[in-house]
Amino acid sequence: MSLIATPKLAELFADSDKIALLPSETVPALRGELARLDSLLLARLLTGSDGTPESGPDGDRGSIPVQAELIDCAELAKRWKLPLSWVRDSVRNRSGDPIPCVRLGRYVRFQWGAPELQEWFERRKNRRNDKSDGKNRFTKNPSSVYQ
Repeated sequence: MSLIATPKLAELFADSDKIALLPSETVPALRGELARLDSLLLARLLTGSDGTPESGPDGDRGSIPVQAELIDCAELAKRWKLPLSWVRDSVRNRSGDPIPCVRLGRYVRFQWGAPELQEWFERRKNRRNDKSDGKNRFTKNPSSVYQ
C-alpha cells in the first residue's frame, strides 16, 4: 500500500491537465473538499461582509443563520436516523408538508441549524399518529365508508 499525496485544489485550478493524471483513490477526498468549499461559498454569498445575512430585495435581512451548515439528504437521514428514501419523499411538494430545503438545480440541501428546519421537525414530532379515532382521512364523511 503506497501513500499518494493528494494535490491541493489550487494546483488543479492552476493546471487542470493534472486531473487526468490523478489516481482514482484521491478523487473522493478532492470531491469532499470541493463540496465543503461550495457550502462555504454559498454561505458567504448569503451573508454580508460583516457576517450578518444579506438584505433581500425587499430590505429584510435573510433568514439563514450565520452558523447554518448545508447538508444533503444522506446526511439529514443519518442525523435523524431515518431511511434516505423517507427523506427524499418528504422533500417533495406532494408530501403535503415538505421538509424545508434549498434547491440548487437537481441538488437538495438543508440548512442544519436553521429555524425553519427545527420548526418543521418539532411540528412533525408533536403530530399525533393515533389512528384509533376511526376516521378515514381519504373521505369527507367518515361514516359513509361503512354504508
